[in-house]
Amino acid sequence: MRLIGFAVVNAVVLILVAGVVSSALAFTEPDGFRGVPWGATEDHLRDKLGEASAQGILWGKCAAYPPDQRWLGDRYCTGGFPLGGTRVDAMYTFRDNRFVGVTLTFPSSDFDHLTAIFSERYGPPTSRDQQINRWDGEKITIKIIRGYGEAFLGLRELQMDSEESMRRRKAQTEESERRRQQQIKDAAKDL
Repeated sequence: MRLIGFAVVNAVVLILVAGVVSSALAFTEPDGFRGVPWGATEDHLRDKLGEASAQGILWGKCAAYPPDQRWLGDRYCTGGFPLGGTRVDAMYTFRDNRFVGVTLTFPSSDFDHLTAIFSERYGPPTSRDQQINRWDGEKITIKIIRGYGEAFLGLRELQMDSEESMRRRKAQTEESERRRQQQIKDAAKDL
């Protein structure tokens, strides 16, 4: 009986420790960016952010990614705004007509300042070093990179090292090559 009681206490302690460790590694995952929820359409982003404001151009040009960059997404919109006194440029990414991520560029000298802002909003990074601070959640990843002066917020599927991203890149590369070959064949008929 004592062994069973001891085993139950150990199991409860392990569950509590696992809960503390997993909550320490978690962060407050955003459900979108600047009021635009993940999964929103490009039109929704335009309606929500407006064309311009006193704070800058919230979205500007929208276009399709070039074929060789299609693994990033199908379309993007650009914009810019101040964040805590730092000017950031934004590239909102869409895949299958849904908002899946945003990349912010900023002066790399503001890395620590932006990390502090993100930490205030989302909690401490789940991993950090001198060059990259990361918040990895169940659905969302945030990375701030010092050397590039870049921050990425978006769905985990967009990460270049994720299985989904590699699968998409391969399929999109194959489709781009197929289309290029078809263009060559069609052009050859015109000779």
